[in-house]
Amino acid sequence: MQLPLLPLVSLLGLLSGATAHGLVQSPSTRSPGDATAAACGKTMANFYKADNTSYPEALLRANPGGLKDGYNAKNCNLWLCKGYQFGDNKAGVRQYVGGQEVVVLQWYWFGQGQTYESCTDFVVPEATAAADSPIRKREWWA
Repeated sequence: MQLPLLPLVSLLGLLSGATAHGLVQSPSTRSPGDATAAACGKTMANFYKADNTSYPEALLRANPGGLKDGYNAKNCNLWLCKGYQFGDNKAGVRQYVGGQEVVVLQWYWFGQGQTYESCTDFVVPEATAAADSPIRKREWWA
C-alpha cells in the first residue's frame, strides 16, 4: 500500500504541531487573572486566557501596533513568567521543607523563535537552628 505524499506530510506536520506546545500541569503554575490584567492590560490577559500554552513572541506578533489598554512595561515583564503576576496565584503557593526533593520550579526554554515559560510560586519556612549549632541567620534581599 502506498500513501500519497502530500496527505502524509500534512498529517506529520499536524502531529508535530499538536505535540510542540505544552503546559505544566503539576505542580500548578501561574495563570493570568485580575492582577495580570491590571499590570499587563486586557489584551495580554485575554490572549493568554484563550491559549495558556502560547508565548510572548506570538502575543507581540498578534498585536503589531503594540500592547495597549493598560500595558505597563515597568510592571509587566513579558519575559518573566510571561508577565503573569504573583497576585493571581497566592492560593497556589506551594510550601517545601528543608531536605525535600523538588523538581525544577521555573520552566523556560527557547525554541525556534518561541519562548516557553511556566512558573510555580513557593516558600520554604525559616529553619530554626539548635542553640549549639554553628549556623547563623543570614538575610538576603533581591
